[in-house]
Amino acid sequence: VFLAAPWGVPNLTTKGPEYLPGMREFIKAEVVAAFGAIPVTFFTGADAVAFGSKTLGKHTDALLTSLRGEMIELLLMSPQGPKGYSTLPLGSRSVVRTLQSHGSLTKHEANSMITLGAQTDHKYEPLLVAGRHLSEHFANGVKLLVPAGNATSVVVLGEHPLGEWLAHNLADDPKVSELFSDDSTVEALRKHHVSNYIEQGPVEDPFILLESIFVDSYSKR
Repeated sequence: VFLAAPWGVPNLTTKGPEYLPGMREFIKAEVVAAFGAIPVTFFTGADAVAFGSKTLGKHTDALLTSLRGEMIELLLMSPQGPKGYSTLPLGSRSVVRTLQSHGSLTKHEANSMITLGAQTDHKYEPLLVAGRHLSEHFANGVKLLVPAGNATSVVVLGEHPLGEWLAHNLADDPKVSELFSDDSTVEALRKHHVSNYIEQGPVEDPFILLESIFVDSYSKR
């Protein structure tokens, strides 16, 4: 079972996970009720992101940016492993809610607009507002991680099309660009990046893809 923030986060000081009190016990009870007394192992979402990025060779001095439902997780990587971690109180649902409330869009219309925004410089005001808001929080989070080290690449993880949209938005924001060197890169992790490690399918969720790589390796130990 993978628990992302706020349910499960890495503690880089103790080099171990921290879970919200009572969460694992609750999940274990639900698993037993559904499947009987079977073993249950817990990991943080950051475990899979860190391991998967290293497997894909996208970990060296990279800022792994995980756009979750209600939070963003920032994981600063070095060749040796994680060296900085923080969370931001905004997520993919806040973007969709902004489009629904300020743009009067349905959820499907909001997703279509985000797809368009990921592919072009579409000037749709509610989407621009959501992008600026997210970029401001992202920049503040990056500044908190500066003492831990520098990043030469930003790898964005998020469900399609939100991951691509956020990567496009961050790459075009001057306030974000000034926090990195001129040769830094920003990219969204897509399923074609993992094609050499797991079989291709319809899944466009990078978290499930990286968790699959993690579980495959863990099961072979």
